[in-house]
Amino acid sequence: MLGAFLFHGDDVEKRVNVLSGGERARLALAKMLVSPDPLLLLDEPTNHLDIDSVDVLEKALVDFPGTIILISHDEHLVRAVANKVVDVRDHKVTVYDGDYDYFLFKLAELQAAAQGETSSKTVSSYGTSGARAVKSSGPEAGQAAGSSRNVKTKEQRRAEAEERNRRSRALRETKKRLDEVEAALTPAHKRYDELMTLMADETLYNDPHLTSVPSLLTTLAEFALVIFAIVVHEVAHGFVAYKCGDPTAKMSGRLTLNPLAHIDLFGTVLLPFMLVLMGGPSFGYAKPVPYNPNYLKDRRRDEILVALAGPASNILQAFLGALLLRLLSAVSIAFGTALNPLVLYYVSSLVIFYIQINVSLAVFNMLPIPPLDGSKLLLYFLGEKNRQKFYAIEPFCMIAVVGLMFFAPGFFSSIIGGISNVILSLLARII
Repeated sequence: MLGAFLFHGDDVEKRVNVLSGGERARLALAKMLVSPDPLLLLDEPTNHLDIDSVDVLEKALVDFPGTIILISHDEHLVRAVANKVVDVRDHKVTVYDGDYDYFLFKLAELQAAAQGETSSKTVSSYGTSGARAVKSSGPEAGQAAGSSRNVKTKEQRRAEAEERNRRSRALRETKKRLDEVEAALTPAHKRYDELMTLMADETLYNDPHLTSVPSLLTTLAEFALVIFAIVVHEVAHGFVAYKCGDPTAKMSGRLTLNPLAHIDLFGTVLLPFMLVLMGGPSFGYAKPVPYNPNYLKDRRRDEILVALAGPASNILQAFLGALLLRLLSAVSIAFGTALNPLVLYYVSSLVIFYIQINVSLAVFNMLPIPPLDGSKLLLYFLGEKNRQKFYAIEPFCMIAVVGLMFFAPGFFSSIIGGISNVILSLLARII
């Protein structure tokens, strides 16, 4: 059930208090389907669901034995579920005992009647003034007056003909567009069926050449991506410091993407590699880029800019990774038949990992704990005496941070995971 609502892998073990808003909505829907109540009140239930999840929800609502009060802009869902429609407009409530199509029919009928009444009043007024001019009398006059009220003017007939022509043109254009979309979707549906057939083949998962080797390569690739994200983070610090007047990083040869210039044996190599092998959260750090705050043009402002540069570089990397993921999706649809599906799967998995690790690094570094970048924001509000105390304790705090990661992992996972999910959700909406 959770899989049908986009919860996969470790997601099913998450605590509810670290879930994002969309995840909580999906969990509530899944819980509702498992333990239904005789009355359901649903407000836009399909907002955070994909097509497959909407199908599961629709089937469950159709089979639901109780009463459902549904507010939704999803006409497909309303048409499938509703057997009574409540129309609220013009300070009036009207109940239609029928499905959504019956409601549309009655609504069109009322609109046509209203238009006919308005037209009838106009023609009747014209006929009355004519009768006054002619002063006709007798039953023949009454019949003529009655029939004149149903006669449409030349302008009305012309307007109706133009409206019919406009609707006909719009319908032809819509049908043409629909044919084009269906033609474009045909190869995608064909490729989807091929992938489903391939994934259903048990031999695909039993072949050691397709499982063990990619698994090792994936681990090494994830390790390399962690190092690259950390290196870019450190270079961003040095680059912004250089632009703000401090040449220390440049003179030390640290404004380079060569990882050898930034590697810390434990923080950049051993720690992330051990965490990746153990399946834990990917984390690491490089040798801090040296900078002398005395060189900065505006020390209070520039220290904050230098500190924010690292996390900002990680968010930028995550954004570029999301663009790459969207490009891979387009390529797989356009050229899927010529590409190896396993290669696409592993490449896409690595891109997703790259996005997640950069978001996690940005959130982690923005925690207000020395010597993390977020703690530098406190410097703006400290006097000179307290700033000196801050600089004195900063080198020793990294040991405490690493200790907390190993002995209190839940503290970091709940905070970093919750904030990271919010950022990842925003990236998904933007891209």
